[in-house]
Amino acid sequence: MSKRGLKYLLVGLLLLQLTGCIRDEIEPCPPLEIRLAVKDKNYFNVDKVDLEERVDEDLPFRTYVPNLYYQLRDADSGEILEEQEIPQIDSDEKEFVYSHCCLPHGEYIVTVWGGITNPDKLDDYKHTLTLHPEHTQGDDVYLVCDTLVYDAYTYSHKLEMERTKGKLIVQSFNLPAHINASEITADHLWGQVDESLNYSGQTEVTHPATFEPQFEIVDKSLLAPSTGMKNTILKVDFYRESDSYRPLVMSPPDINITMHRNELTVVRYVYDAQNNEFLIYVLINDSWQQVHGLIIN
Repeated sequence: MSKRGLKYLLVGLLLLQLTGCIRDEIEPCPPLEIRLAVKDKNYFNVDKVDLEERVDEDLPFRTYVPNLYYQLRDADSGEILEEQEIPQIDSDEKEFVYSHCCLPHGEYIVTVWGGITNPDKLDDYKHTLTLHPEHTQGDDVYLVCDTLVYDAYTYSHKLEMERTKGKLIVQSFNLPAHINASEITADHLWGQVDESLNYSGQTEVTHPATFEPQFEIVDKSLLAPSTGMKNTILKVDFYRESDSYRPLVMSPPDINITMHRNELTVVRYVYDAQNNEFLIYVLINDSWQQVHGLIIN
């Protein structure tokens, strides 16, 4: 063999050895990892409302979202690759982690619902939720949905869950001593929300409550966002609850309010016994604005 031929042979053997070493050191592709966190741990305006306490934002995931329904599907075909319901989260970790091995590289859609006590309120595909079943306030539901890229370089994703509803706080002062119950009705609220946090439909909610007579009464209810600015008509009736009947006693004037997602809406009713009158106020930013001061019939 010539010197040139021997040189090429040695170079070829060296390259073959190097290639074999590189292949031996290649690690398996990391699994797809999805880390769930909670974005809306507090309402946007919680610091402006004395009637709602700020929640510590450094608590375990399950403190904010106690249960999950999880779905992973192929972005191209729509095929569901994994579907899981976790009725109760036991971990004390601040993030909830899913790992998926053996998936081909590509795009995947992840949908996660949290805080739903009855998954039957989701549609058959688990893409849309009825927010107020049978016109009740329903659950404090959280949601996240995203399309993720999975390859050798992109395999860990953090998703933050958002609250789907707001909260109405009704504060009542100086009610007559015989009043021990109320019923709140709010209409023109969104009826459904889909996995992309798009709202649709229309519904109303009726929220009854009983209480011990006292100077100040506070009642809270979870409500979907209003279908438009000041579209929601709020009706509050005060009663005397008894074993046999519940006659209407006092009915202040209806007012228009706006419910927003992850926001507190506060309304105050002050009964003036001397004038047989309800003064009604709505908390706007940091101040109370009077919306009604009418003599009731």
